[in-house]
Amino acid sequence: MTIYDRIKELARLKGISIRELEKQLGFSNGLIRQWTKGTKTTSLEKVANYFNVSTDYLLGRDASPSKGKDKGANVVD
Repeated sequence: MTIYDRIKELARLKGISIRELEKQLGFSNGLIRQWTKGTKTTSLEKVANYFNVSTDYLLGRDASPSKGKDKGANVVD
């Protein structure tokens, strides 16, 4: 499931169209639809993988740059 699919489902549950969501967020017409191929997510994942950090870290949702299961894996005795 792409980020677009998730947003589309959330908008449907809220009873608004993608276009209405774009208007409410101040986005240009069609911006969210550009995410249908998942290219934005793929690019973000590539950057995260390159630096071996989580996408949540890049998005500011997690203060630790470590990836999920790897947290604490680099601890030296």
